Amino acid sequence: MNISLSNSLRATEVLRIVKDAASDSTLCCQSERQFALVKIALLKSQRADLSIQLQDAQGSLLKQVIPRRKNKPESPASEELSNSQIKAIKTLESAFRQCQAEKLSIVGFSDGLVALPEKLGLSLAVLSSTSALDVDASDVYKGFESDCDED
Repeated sequence: MNISLSNSLRATEVLRIVKDAASDSTLCCQSERQFALVKIALLKSQRADLSIQLQDAQGSLLKQVIPRRKNKPESPASEELSNSQIKAIKTLESAFRQCQAEKLSIVGFSDGLVALPEKLGLSLAVLSSTSALDVDASDVYKGFESDCDED
């Protein structure tokens, strides 16, 4: 169920809406401020079953946060991923946690990844500045466009 949130809602009202929302609902926001407020409300209420969307005035999707499902199997079938591939993924996840602890943002930008201090925020100017360090992803990272041909 989509729930459109008014920009005039107070933080307490947003928190109540988040707590009362039906499971698997999508909360639709029209401003960055409100989007950030809803993310905080989700964390405070510990709701991992709701999605958030930031939409422009025409209703087009600008940004989205979807829940990560925790009920995935711990060890996939051997034909899917090998043990060494799973270990590499866990090492990557650990590196991301270290970046979070160091207050670094890792951003997919253009055809690669860049790292920058969280305090600078995210904007085209910041991502294009000398503060954004290109991350050597060894040609492993590939951005995906939804209009790509399917196999």
